[in-house]
Amino acid sequence: MWCRVEMGAGAAKVCSPEIIGCECGVVKVRDSVKGEVVYKDCKLFPGGSMEWDWAVTGTHHKPGIQLADVEHVKNFGEKNCVVVFGTGMCDGLGITPTLIEYLKEHQIEYLIAKTPEAIRMYNKLIQCDRLAIALIHSGC
Repeated sequence: MWCRVEMGAGAAKVCSPEIIGCECGVVKVRDSVKGEVVYKDCKLFPGGSMEWDWAVTGTHHKPGIQLADVEHVKNFGEKNCVVVFGTGMCDGLGITPTLIEYLKEHQIEYLIAKTPEAIRMYNKLIQCDRLAIALIHSGC
């Protein structure tokens, strides 16, 4: 389990979930609160993880991930945060131009890759004690 140590009075250690496995349709996560969890698609952030339910925001493969999919995630929008998007095993999930414009406009660092590479990048970021968020699609 990788942790980010918060600095300042009363600050506590906030652990980022680690992705411990992925295959088509399944993402395995080690979460400091929930233990080992299996998701189809997931959102990961310092302090936790959750199922990524596309129906909540009306997300579809095309046009893809939208701002509504990330704007409520803890730490989203912080200048030192990296957002990692896993676009599926075969890169089948798009990302809306509106989301890309928002990320650029607000100078939020982001990485987009097929899911296996996105997982490697995310795990490396948290291993290096970076503030990272990931949206991981385990399908296509």
